[in-house]
Amino acid sequence: MSCNLGFGAWQIGGQHSVNGRVNGWNVGDAQKCIRLVHSAIDIGVTFFDTAQGYGEGRSEQLIGQAIQSNQARDKVTICTKIPIPADWTATSANYSHVENLIMKSCQNLQVDCLDILLLHNPKKEVLIPQLKGVLESLAKRGLIGSFGVSASTLDVLKFASETDFGHYFEWNYSVFERRFETDFAKILRQRKQCFIGRSPLFRGLITESFLRDGPANYFSDVRSQLPQDLLTWCHKQISKIAPIADSMDLSVSELAIAYAYSNDDLFCTIPGVSKTEHIKSIDKILNLNHTTMQAIKNIDLGDELCFPKFL
Repeated sequence: MSCNLGFGAWQIGGQHSVNGRVNGWNVGDAQKCIRLVHSAIDIGVTFFDTAQGYGEGRSEQLIGQAIQSNQARDKVTICTKIPIPADWTATSANYSHVENLIMKSCQNLQVDCLDILLLHNPKKEVLIPQLKGVLESLAKRGLIGSFGVSASTLDVLKFASETDFGHYFEWNYSVFERRFETDFAKILRQRKQCFIGRSPLFRGLITESFLRDGPANYFSDVRSQLPQDLLTWCHKQISKIAPIADSMDLSVSELAIAYAYSNDDLFCTIPGVSKTEHIKSIDKILNLNHTTMQAIKNIDLGDELCFPKFL
């Protein structure tokens, strides 16, 4: 299996808040976001990852509008996510609640069926056979193609995989978060389950601007919530990989994305997209030659680049 390079659509959900805290990005108006999706499709991107919670449905709506206006529905796979309450139980009312959430995403995305549906950061306690049965029933009815879990922690991810809670599992994977590469990748292969690696830029920090400006850089988006010691550590590590990127004529963000893309154990890596420059970088990575991709795949990053204290 080779890895896909997808379009992470959290950013185009725009600026919003959750429980009074900044939880979004400054990306511009709707037409700009739609053009980004069109440009991604034009360069061959076929996987789009979004969620009902990204901008309270805005991300889904923009993906739907862009794909509909580009007549590209048959060319792309859409993966979206829905929230499940921590106290979910197998009652008829809660069954209807799950179906209503799915119908809402279908409406936002202008589709009849969700290609891949993930439960968004569920508690381990709700991943019970009854909920799995609800999703299997909805799949039989044609409302979803396949399902799985986008986990908040590695513990929940492993539990979802062990209990065979769907086919697709999403969690963090980057040059600084490589715990997936241990025994877990092998286990997923044996179970014929697919891993979607989110956050290849390590929470949006592996960028040229952060490399240049350092930990004192002011973030007006969700990154403003990150602790200062993580910023300091991350900047130090980015400085270590910068010479490798330079030697390959890549930016640090392009190297980070290409590193995730080079891992054949991933079904897909999904860098967040909010600028035309991001599309250009994805296009550049998609067109890297085999020799360069092999060199990136074989980079010895060492254990010191993986920082467990914050992960």
